[in-house]
Amino acid sequence: MEAKQDRIDHISEMDTSSEYVLEVNDLKKYFPIKAGFFNRVVGHVKAVDGVSFKVKRGTTMGLVGESGCGKTTVGKTILRLNDKTDGEVLFNGIEIHSLPKKELRRIRPKIQIIFQDPYSSLSPRMPVDEIIGEAVKEHDLVPEGETYDEYIVRIMNSCGLQPYHRDRYPHEFSGGQRQRICIARALAMNPDFIVCDEPVSALDVSIQAQIINLLEDLQKEYGLTYLFISHDLSVVEHISDTVGVMYLGNMVEYADKVSIFSEPLHPYTVALFSAIPIPDPTVKMDRIILEGSIPSPANPPSGCKFHTRCNRCIEGLCDTEAPTMKEVRPGHYVACHLYDEKNTAK
Repeated sequence: MEAKQDRIDHISEMDTSSEYVLEVNDLKKYFPIKAGFFNRVVGHVKAVDGVSFKVKRGTTMGLVGESGCGKTTVGKTILRLNDKTDGEVLFNGIEIHSLPKKELRRIRPKIQIIFQDPYSSLSPRMPVDEIIGEAVKEHDLVPEGETYDEYIVRIMNSCGLQPYHRDRYPHEFSGGQRQRICIARALAMNPDFIVCDEPVSALDVSIQAQIINLLEDLQKEYGLTYLFISHDLSVVEHISDTVGVMYLGNMVEYADKVSIFSEPLHPYTVALFSAIPIPDPTVKMDRIILEGSIPSPANPPSGCKFHTRCNRCIEGLCDTEAPTMKEVRPGHYVACHLYDEKNTAK
């Protein structure tokens, strides 16, 4: 009993002085494939297969890659919406997946998520007041000196919502307003860290800019830290401080925004970034078209998972030996044999 109380006290005294609010070490998430009359496990989908990164406090890390590369699974596993298969997720120095559910509940308010679809993630039977305030009441998070009503109205104002919106239902709002409700719901928990899972992909371009600006303003006002998951590279370039690129469950490149967008190193990152549209019709874009399709995460290629589509594949090495993530420039990490000491990248 005393040991358990010590752990609870430890949670209430999280290490918020650390430079990094989140540290992910060799995170893996495999989903079982079952078949046959007895529903036996015959294989695994390796959705996340050894991902590591850190997110500095008060910054935004962008996570990009093709659909199905494991971006959303990373976000959900970090929040323990999925149980991990292996690895470590440290939030303010505490390993999230090692906590019993009762203790996890105590830090739930500090780690929130904004989902991609602002309509399906809101209950159609609840007014805005209850959507935003349900968890606030559950966790008793109304600040001292404020009433519940005052707190909800303040949060709504911060997210561009009006007090008279409190009694309305999600179907009465536009897509951009619904996403503001989702942001307000997360913000009301007074979080340190928010996973933004493609929060603007379902919105019109003009509304996207409003939501991005709102997220940036809230980050400055409340000192928030974001993991921004998106396939829209232009949005990621605008909002992120650091960027990680994923391919088939692995992180292939990680660096600060300026370094990775000005000079990407991994062949996959180069091909991915070549698809970013340039708003100048006089500029001829040199697109790199990858051959073949993405392999199945249930049966990934041997060696480097990208070697089947890479135009710089080294036969006898890339197809047999998986590369490790290495720092090739200060703060710029890449998992590619082209950057091994025995090879010279040109």
